[in-house]
Amino acid sequence: MDVAVVGLGATGLAAVLEARRRGATVAAYDSGRLGGGATGRNAGFLLAGTADFYHRRRDRELYGLTLDEMDRMMAETPTVISRTGSVRRPRSLEEHEDCAAHYQALRDDGFPAELERDGSMIVPTDGSFHPLARASLLAAAARDNEAVLVENHLVDNFDALEADRVIVAVDGGLERVLPELTGRVRTARLQMLATARTDEVRIGRPVYSRYGYDYWQQLPDGRVVVGGCRDQFPDQSWTTASRPTQAVQAALDCLLREDVGVRNAPVTHRWAGTSSYTDDRRPVCEEIRPNVVAVGAFCGHGNVIASMAGRAAVELALDGRSPLAVALTE
Repeated sequence: MDVAVVGLGATGLAAVLEARRRGATVAAYDSGRLGGGATGRNAGFLLAGTADFYHRRRDRELYGLTLDEMDRMMAETPTVISRTGSVRRPRSLEEHEDCAAHYQALRDDGFPAELERDGSMIVPTDGSFHPLARASLLAAAARDNEAVLVENHLVDNFDALEADRVIVAVDGGLERVLPELTGRVRTARLQMLATARTDEVRIGRPVYSRYGYDYWQQLPDGRVVVGGCRDQFPDQSWTTASRPTQAVQAALDCLLREDVGVRNAPVTHRWAGTSSYTDDRRPVCEEIRPNVVAVGAFCGHGNVIASMAGRAAVELALDGRSPLAVALTE
């Protein structure tokens, strides 16, 4: 069985490795560099669950599967993952109440969570990782396993790939690659910045705030990365463009100085990436054309889900069915 994978991010690499494990001949392509899309441009949060907070999509089995996936990722690339836990920090009375409901649902269903005096919630099983470094390790493993990986190669005709099965593993801009998903999937621009090394703060865990629209963490080398604020500028955010904008970056500056508490360290990097979303916040993982499986639209929450979805896409492509795809999307 010849399998072609379009996309060399986290999802595509997971699909490549799974297809090779199952004995398929695999060639994978990316229009840019390995991990050059959402995989290499995100904050590196490793979070259990789905794009919805647990009390909103209370699926105990799926949450457990994401915990298992983080264990699997840790075993696969231990040098680039740290299981420090994560913090959800509320910014309003309403969000305090929502955070408490989130905490209670996790505890009631037997999952670890801690509620702090200030109303913040710690999820000790979460963590962070270096997404581009992990992608490089997975790519090396794929090449060692005789998969062919081709960068800077735009695939605009799936038939030309001459493969028995094609897996389109694209997140940002998925609806452009597969126009039949237009209206169901749309792409958002997510923006971030990073500072020079600083001792002004000590941030031991990745932080989510304002319902996840704002987020930050301190890297092991002391730099602070901050992202978010896109909801404040919807006219600038629903786009496949991936260049930072002045308005969102100014809002990130305020978040950095006023909320994160980094007053003096200079901003050294500013960037943007794209991620695709669905209205029901369920990812896409299905046969979209005969012998073409689409996988993506992780709603900004793809670091764990993408790894699972890549394997699910291979199940669909090779077996015609995937219980894992059903668990992720229904």
